[in-house]
Amino acid sequence: FVWTAIDYIGESGIGRVVYSEEGGNGGDNYGFKAAEYPYHLATCGEIGLTGEMRPAGAYRKVMYGQKEPSIWTLSPEKSRRKIFRSKWGWISDARRIWNYTEGEKVKIEVYSNADEVELFINGTSVGKRKPCNLIANFETEYRGGIVRAVNYRAGKAAESDEIISAEGVACIFTEKLPAVSSVPDLTYYRVRAVDSKGNTVPVQTQVEVISDGFIACGNDDPENSDNYSKPLLHLYEGKGLIAVRYGRPLEIKKSEQEQV
Repeated sequence: FVWTAIDYIGESGIGRVVYSEEGGNGGDNYGFKAAEYPYHLATCGEIGLTGEMRPAGAYRKVMYGQKEPSIWTLSPEKSRRKIFRSKWGWISDARRIWNYTEGEKVKIEVYSNADEVELFINGTSVGKRKPCNLIANFETEYRGGIVRAVNYRAGKAAESDEIISAEGVACIFTEKLPAVSSVPDLTYYRVRAVDSKGNTVPVQTQVEVISDGFIACGNDDPENSDNYSKPLLHLYEGKGLIAVRYGRPLEIKKSEQEQV
């Protein structure tokens, strides 16, 4: 039993991870205490509110047979603090991001069902770890470029995963998602800030949504208080989602309002 498949609005913060003073782990089950406004998501889903995979979901895929490892990272600030988690939450709120401050320490979680995992940064090995409960934990200095995890099975290199550091924003990219049979009168668009190579740039910025069929827009930021029915999308870690009526045109442009 897993609570829950998709994150939702309400029961605010029952699955959130809390970071306190520097050093070590804080422990589990700090008890239920609803988060204060503007926190509004439960943050206990395997999948985020906008359909993006969360770390718990990536772990579950590995547990149920996915052979490829999955890399997730913690920012330097979070890496040096104590972690407190509720019984409804995941072990951390790690992200699929490799854009931090050069030389700072970062923690890396690699979900893997292999015998051993080797981590590389820009082709240089950081070391090997045996996964414990399907997680290989690493701590290293951040260096921009490519972080790559390689599975080892029976002593031989096998499947791999990697994250590439994004460069500056080249454009705001929209992707029309496959139709959802339960809501045939709506079309969903995933929005991403991307660099010249198509990598998602984890920026916090806003775009204006222009469509006579606009319904709603939003992101996975549990503390963002934007009105979902207002055609102004705040990109969270470079991503967001828009819903418009089926067959209606969509245009987006960088907002002239102050970025947040």
